[in-house]
Amino acid sequence: MIRHKRVSSVPSRTSGFWRFFIFPIFFLIIEGSHSETFGLSADSMAAVNTDIVPSGAMVYPVTQEMDYGFTRPKSFSFVTNFPRDMGIYFNTAFRKRNWFKIGLVVASTGLLLATDQPLVDGAQHLAKHWGIPSDTRQKAIAHIGKFPIFVPASTGSLLYYIGDGTTHFLIAGSFMTYGFIAKDNRALKTASQLAEGMLTVGTLAQVLKHITGHETPATATVPAGRWRPFPNQADYLKHVSKYDAYPSGHLATAMMCVTVISRNYPEHSYIRPLGYSLMTVLAFQMMNNGVHWASDYPLALALGYSFGKIIQSRGHTVIDGKTGRIVSAETGALKSLDVVPTILGRDGYGIALRCEW
Repeated sequence: MIRHKRVSSVPSRTSGFWRFFIFPIFFLIIEGSHSETFGLSADSMAAVNTDIVPSGAMVYPVTQEMDYGFTRPKSFSFVTNFPRDMGIYFNTAFRKRNWFKIGLVVASTGLLLATDQPLVDGAQHLAKHWGIPSDTRQKAIAHIGKFPIFVPASTGSLLYYIGDGTTHFLIAGSFMTYGFIAKDNRALKTASQLAEGMLTVGTLAQVLKHITGHETPATATVPAGRWRPFPNQADYLKHVSKYDAYPSGHLATAMMCVTVISRNYPEHSYIRPLGYSLMTVLAFQMMNNGVHWASDYPLALALGYSFGKIIQSRGHTVIDGKTGRIVSAETGALKSLDVVPTILGRDGYGIALRCEW
């Protein structure tokens, strides 16, 4: 029989709150030092269907009733999974069962559109009262070769950095570093999924920005900002802030990160409230520094949650912790991804993607 490595990594209730806050890599190092044994017993492990749980899977107890099995992610699967993620999203997002959720996004966006200018003015007034600057200044503290390393230069910039790509890369890098050091499949899979989410969410957010052309508060020429659908792309690149308010890529990516991490580590009940609290601070600060309107947020949150759930849900095997029976199986990554030239009619040429799962 194929044997699967089981990792006991459920911390005590009093394990540190700060592990996911300041030093993600410190959390990951501590994570391996806790050991409360529950979940699959040796007898129930033998009952696991090895035709479903892939060879080399590591099984982690996440609750008293449930275990997760993680395999090591394939190299660059965060890139090769991109077409599939997009396909799943557009195939499922607009189904009838999601119409109510779509209606909520549309309705909340519409309500916020009507109050965008007063909300931004109020946020900036409140931030001024609290002494929070409305800037995104940064400074270089070191260089790696010719490339500078920047850090926030003010409180306002620090709050804005909660949603910056640098922060998300550091979090993903922390999981990857620990995963390699400790040979921990769950950490490695989380790092890969975060990279995958940054690619998918970032791409779709940028496409929507280039289509909608909404002015940011800092560049608004009319109250609540002018909309310029399908703007001239050359002008867009010259004056990005005149067109890129909707939706918020920062908030969408932050929501994706919280969704992936909290669903991969469900035994840490504080991840969601902590993450959502930081996202609230980020949303406030982006209005304060004139980067986003409140109406930019509902769709961003929906995108981040949807892609986070799609990416995480097929990256592990769910196992009944008492019986060892499979609840749901991990689905694999792309077997192949080919880009091939294509002839379109008599005078047309293009490229086609050919995927195999």
